[in-house]
Amino acid sequence: MPRLAAADTLRIPAFRYFWGGYSLTTLANQMRMMIIAWLVLDLTNSQLWVGLVNGLPAFAIAAFALTGGVLVDRSGPKKTLVRVRLTTAVTALATALLVTTGKANVGHLLVLTLLASGVNGMDIVASQISLMRLVGRDRLLNALSLTRVANNFSQIVG
Repeated sequence: MPRLAAADTLRIPAFRYFWGGYSLTTLANQMRMMIIAWLVLDLTNSQLWVGLVNGLPAFAIAAFALTGGVLVDRSGPKKTLVRVRLTTAVTALATALLVTTGKANVGHLLVLTLLASGVNGMDIVASQISLMRLVGRDRLLNALSLTRVANNFSQIVG
């Protein structure tokens, strides 16, 4: 009876924890993007601003991914992931405070979205490097496939 390679990869406890955290982080990012878009639409009623707040983060991800590679090389993927996720939490808290106090405007949301998306680019780099260390070269393709499944599922649900 053939064995599923993905199941073998999921038997690695460290990878299971990593995969669960990665799945939740990706889901949170998708929900954040949707919420910010709705807030901008509510504040401005402008398709242009909604397009900007949804489109500009792609540039931040690309730019910060390069910085993420340097950070991972200097401090390691684990420390980089912790820093990135803390920064993401701070941006989420700042967004929540601005919205609940009624002081949020499009400029605030755009800056916070660019920052959160930029550190997401660093998260992507650190996560990819962490995979190799967690599962080894022989299971890397399976681990990448599982993270892609988590990413696609999070996009659908988020």
